[in-house]
Amino acid sequence: MPPVESLVGKFAGRSDSTGGRPFLLSPKPFRPTHVVLIHRMSKALSRNVVVRNPQGLHARPADMLVRMANQFTSNILISRGGESVDCKSILSLLTLGAACGTELVLHVEGDDADVAIDSIEQLFVRGFDEMGDEEVADQSGVDEQSLH
Repeated sequence: MPPVESLVGKFAGRSDSTGGRPFLLSPKPFRPTHVVLIHRMSKALSRNVVVRNPQGLHARPADMLVRMANQFTSNILISRGGESVDCKSILSLLTLGAACGTELVLHVEGDDADVAIDSIEQLFVRGFDEMGDEEVADQSGVDEQSLH
């Protein structure tokens, strides 16, 4: 194989996309022939929640739930009995017919699953902001004195 200097000298006079500078490789842009996909392991979490607000999971709390779920990239499902629905679809949530006291199971899978499941659980704990502080304390087993 000839020394590098002789290869550089051979191409030094060419005018091309390198602005007349010597080059050793083809002046064509590099195009990868193989794409490598890196799959990150995502978290999968489940948690039981109870519908605590007196009116149940009606349109307003379902809208709050959808807006919260759409802030995350994770796949979020809510189950009641054997039926699972997408938490990012208000119509799907309303088909659950979840009245006050209904136990649901959150299933969250994705890179931000831990933050998503905690945030959504807090909506249920707060009764979707439809309950006063006293009602929230009564239902959570915390006495009113500890809130103040």
